[in-house]
Amino acid sequence: MRKGVVVLVVGVLVGFAVGGGVGVTAATSSKRITICANYKTNMMRYSRSGSCARSETKVVLNQNNSVSTPGPAGPAGPAGVTGLPGPAGTPGATGPTGPVGPTGLPGTNGTNGTNGTNGRDGTTSPTGFTSRSVCGADGTTLCALGTQGPGGGFIFFIDTNNDVPGYDYLEAAPTDGVFSGSQARGQWASTVAKCGDTGTADCQLNNLVNYSMTVDYRAVGTGRAATAAIVARHDAGSVAKNVYAAGVADTYSTATASDWWLPSAGELALMYTNLKAASPSKGNFVSTLSYWSSTEGNLVNYASVRPFSNFDVADFGDKSAELYVRAVRGF
Repeated sequence: MRKGVVVLVVGVLVGFAVGGGVGVTAATSSKRITICANYKTNMMRYSRSGSCARSETKVVLNQNNSVSTPGPAGPAGPAGVTGLPGPAGTPGATGPTGPVGPTGLPGTNGTNGTNGTNGRDGTTSPTGFTSRSVCGADGTTLCALGTQGPGGGFIFFIDTNNDVPGYDYLEAAPTDGVFSGSQARGQWASTVAKCGDTGTADCQLNNLVNYSMTVDYRAVGTGRAATAAIVARHDAGSVAKNVYAAGVADTYSTATASDWWLPSAGELALMYTNLKAASPSKGNFVSTLSYWSSTEGNLVNYASVRPFSNFDVADFGDKSAELYVRAVRGF
């Protein structure tokens, strides 16, 4: 039997070698070929039917095209190395707004705060206005009519209705102004020629504040601007400030303030009513003669004055008269 197999293999190899016969067919064909080898003669033959006689051994060629049953799976190999992360994907579209959630349960009440301390009572002025600003050097006295102001003088006006822009209080200086040569009284304007104007008249014969009904420098709140206009005219004429009323008021100063001016007719009237008449012991005013205001009269050589005696009468005085000056300031 071993000899027959050898002869069979030799026969097949011979077929491949000569390039023909059964060997070629087996090598080049994709069909399954059946070869029958005789046990006794060792001769081979090609079987078209695919079957052999009992005296023959059956050899099938091209069996690699047959379907074979797969063997059992081998063991799993080790896990490979994790690959690099891929690029981020494009963000998806925003989803629709979800429904409103149910109302949560009420939280617990917080603890009550402690009560604040009571504020200090204000000082009531004669007009019924309660001032909350602090006046006086002690830093605690509240501003009211007749109290000492921050400039060292006395409060004579409180703007309860916010009628006057720029300040809420008017304070009268503690003393009268002083003219050249330490004189207590002086003229309203100087006699220097032109007095900073292109005309020929001096300041006593010129209208320095442009008095008219459209620009009324009589009212409360106008004294500061009128004083500035009078001083500017005299400054343009190189006139010393201590020889005329507005200049004396403009240069007046105390240890805590230097922003004083000559009061308007309206401001001077309030000074008399709310300070001199209401508190005669305060301010040390002179009652025998009048005080100058910064308000000019309708005649160019006159200015408004007010006597500080026992009656309240406004008047006009010649600008050359020698009267007193009591400066005021606002804050």
